[in-house]
Amino acid sequence: MMKAEFEERINEEVSNVIWDTIHTVYQFHPSIDDAIGKSQITMLYTQFGMTAIEDMLPRAQKIKELEQEKQSAQAEIAKLSISETV
Repeated sequence: MMKAEFEERINEEVSNVIWDTIHTVYQFHPSIDDAIGKSQITMLYTQFGMTAIEDMLPRAQKIKELEQEKQSAQAEIAKLSISETV
């Protein structure tokens, strides 16, 4: 979801700093569902404000970090697989 779409859903603007937090939680927190995540993050913000989303941020950041490590490891495996066939 883009920042403009979120702002349209909540009928207000949010700063880039707030959006970065919301977007990280939206993308990476395990309780945000792929299919209904837009509605979930909108509901969290409108009903509980940034407090709930900020509470979810550390877990989302850890998952983001682990996903990046996983991608790096997969790229390294691919390099090694290619070099073995040469």
